[in-house]
Amino acid sequence: MDQSPILNERREGYRVITLNRPARLNAFTIPMHQTLAAAIAEVEADASCRALLLTGSGRAFSSGQDLNERVLPSGEVVVPGEALAKYYNPLVLKLRALPFPVVCAVNGIAAGAGLNIALACDIVLAARSATFTQVFARLGLVPDAGGTWLLPRLVGQARGDVMPTLLESALLLSGADPAARAPARGADGIATALELAGMDLHGTQLVVLSACDSGRGDVRVGQGVYGLRRAFLLAGGESLVTSLWKVDDATTRSLMTRFYERAARGQPIDEALRDAALSVRRDHPHPYYWAPFIAIGRADPLVLR
Repeated sequence: MDQSPILNERREGYRVITLNRPARLNAFTIPMHQTLAAAIAEVEADASCRALLLTGSGRAFSSGQDLNERVLPSGEVVVPGEALAKYYNPLVLKLRALPFPVVCAVNGIAAGAGLNIALACDIVLAARSATFTQVFARLGLVPDAGGTWLLPRLVGQARGDVMPTLLESALLLSGADPAARAPARGADGIATALELAGMDLHGTQLVVLSACDSGRGDVRVGQGVYGLRRAFLLAGGESLVTSLWKVDDATTRSLMTRFYERAARGQPIDEALRDAALSVRRDHPHPYYWAPFIAIGRADPLVLR
């Protein structure tokens, strides 16, 4: 494989620039920025070029900044402000100003500055493996590389506001301590919806959350359970079955057993869940027992292998 961090390929009438650090998920370094800037300048000077395709090699478009570059051998952490002014901001402005269309083909993850570089292109094509993640808020940072300007203008203010909901909901694993501060090695037992959205669940036909005590904490409109549901679909899950409130284990077990039996026989997921709920209703008439589970996403029957 070519060891250059940037591949510049001439095609008939257009160019293809590929971010080429697949072992590091195409994370940006200073040499990579410099090579990319030179490649774009060459493309802009090519009178025969009528379009640019920007993509990434391997299983990611770009995971953003390579944080290994931010830590000196002495252990000192370098503040990235200079890199923003010298590399990221000029890159985004140049992509927006090129005299021909720029198409970004996103394969795998586009995170942080990598996402914002994709948003700077005129057209974004997303593969089924593509995931888009603004990780800045998780780290207590403001999105850079034009993210705060580009995102709400491209997806709309309402959808742009969805991103914080991925930080307002989470799965608390057994033994988790929500009050823990600065847990060792970051293992706090809390998986935020933003972290869950970064998983690769493509090809996963069904995600089931059947043992959840849902709706705890400070739940507001558009947050809580909604953010958690959205995370699994963003990660690539095709269908999701989850509860809106906690039901005792025996009733949950009964309902889910009936649901799985029906789904395994080829019923569409939504019909299998509805019929299972109606079956439980005969034994437990109160909606508290049979109504908490909902199905979202694709309703197609499962393909059993």
